[in-house]
Amino acid sequence: MYATRLLSDIYHRVQPRGEHTLCGLRISRVKSEQKANTLQLIDQLTPNLMICKHCERISNQELFSEEKRIHRLPSESA
Repeated sequence: MYATRLLSDIYHRVQPRGEHTLCGLRISRVKSEQKANTLQLIDQLTPNLMICKHCERISNQELFSEEKRIHRLPSESA
């Protein structure tokens, strides 16, 4: 899931509960069709949007940790 400010070209990755972004920003519960400056959930990304550098860094760290956990050798798991 993703979130963006309608006046911005940056999008954020959303935590599983949908209340905050990976980088810690709070997402507005109020849906607005206006060009508001509140962070709102979006269903689809458009090509003009770029990921927040902090969300990207955190997402990459999570992927690396998960890959490391999956590929851990049996002797390392003790």
